[in-house]
Amino acid sequence: MTFANLQRLALRGACLLGLGLLAPMLQAQNSSIPADQQAVIEIVRLQHRDPELIRNAISPLLDDRGAISQIDHNLIISTSRANLTELEALIDQLDVPLKQLLIRVDFNYAAANVQTADDGSQLNTVSTQRQDYPVQNMRVTEGEYTYFNRYQDSPQISPVFGPYGLQLQQDMQRSEQSIAVKAELRGEQVALEFAASMIQAGDSTDIEQGQSLRSSLVVDLNQWIPLQQTADSSQNINDSIGPFTATTTLEGGLAIRIEVMP
Repeated sequence: MTFANLQRLALRGACLLGLGLLAPMLQAQNSSIPADQQAVIEIVRLQHRDPELIRNAISPLLDDRGAISQIDHNLIISTSRANLTELEALIDQLDVPLKQLLIRVDFNYAAANVQTADDGSQLNTVSTQRQDYPVQNMRVTEGEYTYFNRYQDSPQISPVFGPYGLQLQQDMQRSEQSIAVKAELRGEQVALEFAASMIQAGDSTDIEQGQSLRSSLVVDLNQWIPLQQTADSSQNINDSIGPFTATTTLEGGLAIRIEVMP
């Protein structure tokens, strides 16, 4: 017997021991019920996607008598034969190779690059002392975090958010404009997780105010998404920071656009 067969038997045994809900279904199988309604167990090994995401996606379609457990990249499904066929078809649609995405960031989206002073004069908001890169692009794999900074011409990629969280707090203290973004496809849409640091024009005694937020949302592909719209559902990176306020006084208008690469 091959190792793969031994592994499959071990998983099946764990499934039988761990799923108390299975007993009524197996008993029902001895009765004269249609074959497509009889209880079955299947171990589905996922090849590409996060098992937890797949499990959450198929759970709403699970038969009321069924159950789903997970070992490593294997989903152990106990349900009716007909329901299993339905779930496996959905898994085939979801468990596909990770896509390459193009993330576009515009720090000046839908905003003029000038402000009006108290005396009516026009002030250019772009610093004359620093090079400004308000529109930036980066090609990434789904699930990777990408860090964009208005004053750096090269975005950076990382598989985790951790270092960027610290960087964004430092940026805020230095009055930087920056954002860390992660994108994953959800059918014809994309799930975004992001954290941003922005600067806001102040008064004569407080020239600039740093603000930051962290949030998530599901958006359409190939459209510019102004992130100020997500402020109400955002969480502050640092509890000592006041709530993020999305107003027209923010320098520029931060927006993101996600495209799928061929």
